[in-house]
Order: sequence, then C-alpha cells, then structure tokens
Amino acid sequence: MNRPVSCILSACVLLFSSASRSAEPPPLFSEDSVTSIDIQIDPAGIKALRQQPREYVRGKIRRGTNLLAAAEIRLKGNFSFQPIDQKPGFSLKLSPAAQNQFSGHKRLLLNNSAQDPSYLRNKLASDMFLQAGLPTARVNFATVTLNGRALNLYLLLEGTDEKFLQMHFGSADGNLYEGADQDISAPLEIDFTPRGTDRSDLQSLVNTCSIDNLQSRWTKMSRLLDINQFATFMAMELLVAHKDGYCMDLNNYRLYHNAKTGKFIFIAHGMDFILDNPVLQQDRHWKGIVARAFIDTPKGKSLFHDQVNQLGAKFYGDPQFLARRVDALWKMIEPALTDTAEKDHVHNAIRELQSTLRSRAASFPQYLQRSQRNNPPIH
Repeated sequence: MNRPVSCILSACVLLFSSASRSAEPPPLFSEDSVTSIDIQIDPAGIKALRQQPREYVRGKIRRGTNLLAAAEIRLKGNFSFQPIDQKPGFSLKLSPAAQNQFSGHKRLLLNNSAQDPSYLRNKLASDMFLQAGLPTARVNFATVTLNGRALNLYLLLEGTDEKFLQMHFGSADGNLYEGADQDISAPLEIDFTPRGTDRSDLQSLVNTCSIDNLQSRWTKMSRLLDINQFATFMAMELLVAHKDGYCMDLNNYRLYHNAKTGKFIFIAHGMDFILDNPVLQQDRHWKGIVARAFIDTPKGKSLFHDQVNQLGAKFYGDPQFLARRVDALWKMIEPALTDTAEKDHVHNAIRELQSTLRSRAASFPQYLQRSQRNNPPIH
C-alpha cells in the first residue's frame, strides 16, 4: 500500500475509533481557541479566599460540558489582583480527573487581564517568544463562570511545571526557580525540584557574574549559561518592551537549571504589561546581574545585537505582520464578549495596540541606526 493511501486510512480509523468513544476535548494549546471553564467553590472555600486569598482551597472545575472534577484553587496577581467577589485571577492545581479534561496539565493559570484591556498582549508575546525558539508558557483564552456567576473572558496559561519542562527540555531533572522582584543573588523560591533545597547551582552562576576579567567571565559563563538562548531572551525582552521582566526589572521570570547540559535557561513570565511604547527602544537600563554581566562582555554584546537585528526584522520588518495577527485574534475572541460595552472597550484597546505595533515597526530602522552608531561591529 502506498504511503498517502495508508495515511488516509489510518486517519479514518483514528476518526472512527474516536467517534466510538466519548468525545475527548481538543488539546488546550495546540491552536488558538476560547475554552469554557466552570469553577465551583463551596461557601466555606469562598470565605477562606476572602480572608487568605493566596492559600489554596478545595473546589471543582470542568471544561465545557464535562463532569465536575476536583481541583485546588487560590487567587493570584500583584497589580492585577482582585478579590474573589470581583474578577479574580486564579491559580489551579488539577486532580487526575480534571487533568483528563485539560490535556494532562497539572497546573493552569487564569489571568483576568486587568493590566491589559485588549486581552492580547500576553498571548502575542508568548507566540513571539516561542517563534524565537524560547521556552515560554503557552497562552489561550477562556470564558469563566464561578458558582454560576459569569466572569467572562480570561487568559488561560499553562503552568511552568513538570509537563512544561518535559516538553521543552526532555526531562525535569533540574531546579526551576521563580523570580519576582528579586535578582538571582536573592534566595529565589524553588518552584519545582527533584533535588530538595540545594541552591548551590544558582550560587555558581552568581559568583561567575562577578568575575572582573571579562574573558574569564565569558569562559565560565559559557559553561553555566546557555549563552545563545540568553542573547535571544534579552533581545526579545527589548523587542516586546518587557520592562518589568528580568533584564530590566528583576521581575516576572523563571530560571531552569537544565541537568542534561548543566546550563541555566531563563524563561519569561507575566507578559501582560508590554508593547505599550510606540517607539522601539530600550525602555530601561539593564538591571539583572546576569544581563549586566553578559552585555559587558564584547562577545555577549555582539550576540545580543545580532539577535535584535534578526528577530527585529522577523517581527517588525513587515509593518503589518503583528497587526494582522492581532486582527485574527480579535475575530476569535469577539464572540466571547457578550456585553456590548465591554466589547467596545476591548475593541478600542485593540485598535490602540495595533497602532502601537505599527509605530514600533516604523521605528525599527531608526533603532538599528542608533544601535550601530553606539555599538560598532567587533572585528
């Protein structure tokens, strides 16, 4: 049997067998979509979340019309935080039964997008980072109800958990650190680890960043840090104006020590306060220890500017490239916005975002000219 016919028959068999079972929900993040999520929390749990919103309570959750399944639920958010009686953000730990409905994910986040009325910035940035080859939590959309109360549209984010690490690195054998308003020299919270509380791996990177001799620093840094990935990470934080990320604000990041390679990988997080400057430029000075130690070396600076040039051309070379993407996402989420006033508010915010994206694209050549004047090529 030739291969095309075999593939078609295999697809038909798969389709038939799937139809003979109860329908399985499609993967959460394989394509752009709006998922329906129902959360139920009993009165005692609601009371507990009013008093201690960061502590998990037991509740139930379902996707679409599936049966309710157990989950642990708490509230989340810093500047975007809202209490349980308003439109809170949620952090979800799913039971095995709930994981079956949510593509095997153990942890999910529901963001209320309070800092981004367009609902699209985090999604857009996540897609851009992934296209740049960086491990990044995928983002989609959901309509959420809580105890029958419609909370309407949310961002749905995958958790940076064991499943995430397995997908991007092929294993989850290293420490995953969480950074929030602190540099790597602080006692970062260990978000996931198979190694207990040992942070000696992180201290080695801290010590390396303080080496005075630039050549020695670069040699040691190349052993501990995925330097190509970090150059891309720095470039993308600049290109999306992630000015409250690691490099410019010591915030909203994860740091994974890849046990396979022995090298650290930075992972962007919390990208809802981005793409707000119509001029493409470095919005703040480099603040992170690793960013400053990296950019101070001639090879690090050269790698960074190469990545800005290449990725800037990819995302801003066509002034309409990102604006078209925003158009497509708006068409998808528009039906989920049933309140006319809210829909108009979101649409106006999206128009402003598109205008900003076009302006950033138009300013990219000027950024390159300034960069080349201030940072001539190294021969």
